[in-house]
Amino acid sequence: MRRLISTGLVIFVTMFSLPVFADAPTDSAYLDGGTSKIGLILCHGRGAYPTWKVVDPLRKKINERLGYHTLSLQMPNDEKN
Repeated sequence: MRRLISTGLVIFVTMFSLPVFADAPTDSAYLDGGTSKIGLILCHGRGAYPTWKVVDPLRKKINERLGYHTLSLQMPNDEKN
């Protein structure tokens, strides 16, 4: 359990009760969940990016198997201007 927490991967599950009409934030990665009312927001660890080797497969499988909307945000890091 501690190992999972120490990777810096944070997962938030959000229930949408109203339709949300917004563009995905710049440099983020979004997958549409169709009519699903559940969305998952993933935040990568320090120095990584939205399609990082852990976050990307996770969000794709969650979208594919559970049908959820998934959004992987570009978090601030020292490598980005």
